[in-house]
Amino acid sequence: SYRHSSWSPDGTQLVFAAGFSDGRDRSELYVVDVDGSGLTGITPGPLQGWWPSWSPDGTKIAFRTGLPWHLATMSPDGSNLTQFPGSADYPDWSPDGSQIIFMDRGEVFRINSDGTGRTKLTDSREPAFFPVYSPDGKQIAFRSPDCGNRPGPCLSSRGAFIFTMVIGGTDFVRIAKVDHAEDSLSWQPT
Repeated sequence: SYRHSSWSPDGTQLVFAAGFSDGRDRSELYVVDVDGSGLTGITPGPLQGWWPSWSPDGTKIAFRTGLPWHLATMSPDGSNLTQFPGSADYPDWSPDGSQIIFMDRGEVFRINSDGTGRTKLTDSREPAFFPVYSPDGKQIAFRSPDCGNRPGPCLSSRGAFIFTMVIGGTDFVRIAKVDHAEDSLSWQPT
């Protein structure tokens, strides 16, 4: 199955994850030109890759790898692999490329692109999934399952809420409820 695509900043290529059910249940990353040519596997060595996100300058791809899930970056050709400590999922680059946001156990975190400064931005008020930067880099949108009023962890839901927050982890605003939980969110370009 093919999923989790991200455009190159110049619009000439896509990076995506391809899942294989060959008894090993693995996922690898591929880059392809928009005309369908140049399909190239880029996942380094035995690593697996999910949720690729192309950096704004086009020089790096952030992605989830391994079990437990970790944040990693690499060049679009699969070289220059860097893995960051701590678990992470669903990375998204800031518009200026200086930081990456991601989810870890239902919380949104921010980290500098060099792997320093890991900071938690949410406080478990709502489980946060699929965080994405706004085009101006001042807000983050994420989705959260509708757990009703039941206490404890909520991973299954009766739909989902879409939230925004200011980049520092303040001013949470619930902006919409959707009937089903889509995987990812996207901001309208400015």
